[in-house]
Parts: sequence; C-alpha cells; structure tokens
Amino acid sequence: MKSQTAVEYLGIIGVVLAIITVISILIYQQNETTTRLQQADFALKTIGSTADNLYAQGPGAKSQISVYIPAGYNLSGSKILNNSANFYNIISFRVFTPAGSSDSIIVTKANLSKSSVLPSSSGLKVITLETFGNTSFAFVNISSS
Repeated sequence: MKSQTAVEYLGIIGVVLAIITVISILIYQQNETTTRLQQADFALKTIGSTADNLYAQGPGAKSQISVYIPAGYNLSGSKILNNSANFYNIISFRVFTPAGSSDSIIVTKANLSKSSVLPSSSGLKVITLETFGNTSFAFVNISSS
C-alpha cells in the first residue's frame, strides 16, 4: 500500500514537472522573440534618425554610431530600398526568432545611397554614416565595419 502511494506521488510530480517544462519553454521562446525584435527596432531607429539628422545637415556631415544587431539577424533578407523618385527610403532587417522570421523596417527622410552596406552579422557594430552630394541633391551612405 505504501509503495502504491509513493508511485502515485511520483507520477503526479512527473506530470507537474512536464507541465512546468513546457510552460518554461513557451515563456523563453516568447521572451527571446520579443527581445530580438525590440533590439532590431532600436537599431533601426538609431540608424534611421542618425541618417535623417545628417541629411538635414547637408553634404560633408559624418557620424559613427554603435548599434547592437540582434541574434538571428539575416543579412540576405535585410535590405536598403532607395526610391528617390517617390521620396521614400526604407531600411529593413530580417531577424529569425524562435517563433519564425520577422522583418523590422524604418522609413527615412534621407536619400540613402545605393552603395550602402548593412552589417554582415549580429553583435555590437560600429556603423559610419556620411552625407555626400550637393546642396540640391544629397544622399547618406551607410557602411559597417
């Protein structure tokens, strides 16, 4: 009788541990997804606002910024779209998360150079932004070291 009770308790403890494990995994995945997307959004806002500020200053303006590119960053899915005819410029980061891939974007007022280069990998990166051109048509070049 005592051994049957002990086995029943062990069974209950096993089920509770399995439920706690599943819940912990789900919470971790949600937290990791949220963290990566927030880091991507913050990096894009920093790059975009710096580009807009330099664009407003005109040719010759230059700045270096440090941004953290989140884990899961995918260069081949990330891009800079320049459509000066329609006056929009978009920087997009693709980030893989436990919930799947997601794109974060920012639209800038600055004309972005077609030769701009995004960081090649995740981690803390130094990005150089520099305004070129003339007073009637300037553009911002983005490069990563």
